[in-house]
Amino acid sequence: MPGEGAWVLRVAHRDAAGNTNPANAAATTPLRFDATAPTGEFESFDPRDPTRIRVKAGDATSGVARVELEVRRDGESVWHSLTVEGNGGSYSAVLDDSLYPKGSYEVRARVIDHAENERTIVKAPDGNVLRVTLPVRVATTLTAGKAKGKGKLDARPVLRFGDRAVLSGRLVYPGGNPIANVPVEVLERVDAPARPWQSVGTAHTAKNGTFSFRVPAGASRTIRFSYGGSPTAQPAAKDVEVRVKAAATIRPDRRSLRNGDEVVFKGRVKSGPIPETGKLVTLQALTRRGWTTFGNARARAKDGRFTYRYRFTGTTVRSRYTFRVLVPAESDYPYAQGASKTTRVLVNP
Repeated sequence: MPGEGAWVLRVAHRDAAGNTNPANAAATTPLRFDATAPTGEFESFDPRDPTRIRVKAGDATSGVARVELEVRRDGESVWHSLTVEGNGGSYSAVLDDSLYPKGSYEVRARVIDHAENERTIVKAPDGNVLRVTLPVRVATTLTAGKAKGKGKLDARPVLRFGDRAVLSGRLVYPGGNPIANVPVEVLERVDAPARPWQSVGTAHTAKNGTFSFRVPAGASRTIRFSYGGSPTAQPAAKDVEVRVKAAATIRPDRRSLRNGDEVVFKGRVKSGPIPETGKLVTLQALTRRGWTTFGNARARAKDGRFTYRYRFTGTTVRSRYTFRVLVPAESDYPYAQGASKTTRVLVNP
């Protein structure tokens, strides 16, 4: 090539007699020659967006093909690639201080042109190797839970089946300074295997940084409050474990009988859905030693109903017995342990 740039090569044949026809000449597509590395330099950090690393890059001949930005924590050998955006000579990437551990990071930029010439930049505008110390944004704190008096919040509230709850929280900077008028995303995940996180709404902070969210009736679940952060403030999140007690009913087929007779207990697990294999329930009687289990039954998946037969054999004096059904917690059942109201049976000797 005569020099750098784009060139067109034209080829015409000449025979042994010296004849040639320029009109029949063949022309190549443009040939390009670029032997000079692109230019690039880091720009100064913007205090309004301190996590963003900016690079100016250019190439006068073939143009910039791509810019790569990488960081390496001091004491480590692995370089981590950042997602670069931009064009037209201005490029940038975010070094998210909520994803990377605290510490000092060395930064480098690789500018590659279309001829695969490369220039690596490691120095800041002041001539020193560019380093970033994380975190660079202001820390934030998010608290949340169910109010339980004297300004305290319960992050593991227990609800009865069918109850609703209002969860409250506050978002602040260090020192307790409120973060006002910002959205807080609310997600939930039901406490059952393989259940995904789902968005259920958004709360907004007031002038004093407080917010509230009404949790509808339902199964046990984890409620996550998440503040996405800002260019100058770090994100924050808080999980609240809302535990809902299982609910059930129990009743005997008769209230009075004699020793040796049989009673049939019937009931229903009201807190659904019931697992496909049914739900274990435990029948208990109140004794001097407390609640004592005397049998187990399985509630049907389709309607939660169960039955259990019991024969009284050891009653020698007129006695009134108190019973209940306990619904224990299980991994595939999204409710905490709960119990029914009590029922009583009179047994004569």
